[in-house]
Amino acid sequence: MTLFDGDTGEPIHPTVTGPVASALGPDGTVFGGSGTRIVRYDKELQPVNAISVARVGVASLQLSADGSVLLSSSADQTVSLFDAATGTRLGTSITVHAPLITPGFVRPDGMEAAVTGRHGVLLWDLNPNHLADYACTLAGRNLTAEEWRTHLAAIGERRETCEEFSD
Repeated sequence: MTLFDGDTGEPIHPTVTGPVASALGPDGTVFGGSGTRIVRYDKELQPVNAISVARVGVASLQLSADGSVLLSSSADQTVSLFDAATGTRLGTSITVHAPLITPGFVRPDGMEAAVTGRHGVLLWDLNPNHLADYACTLAGRNLTAEEWRTHLAAIGERRETCEEFSD
């Protein structure tokens, strides 16, 4: 992977070897996918952290225009979504059906992803407020302490998740 100056076309950093897929964030952060990992690089192309993403190789990476959501597609026909700042996986991998095309796209604001399904394009709502509402509707209650630890511990201490239900 080599970064080039958009005005001059000259390389601005020595080549980083390894990534087969890459995405550039609005702040200059670079994500490079190689094998089963994504490496996040700072503006100087120094590795910051790595995320394990797939059972098989990363095929492509996309970053929402605001730099908040990273979409990784893999050769095993799955798409995974991550919080770009922390590397936290957003849900489980989504199975897609796109053997010859890019299997998914993230909306510029990071609030929705479109993936290729067996019978057409599927839209995944990523808006945290909507997801909380869906969880409350499905569960019919607040999340348990164990559910919070499993799914939401990264965002802080457990709190009431559904206004209509009290603990």
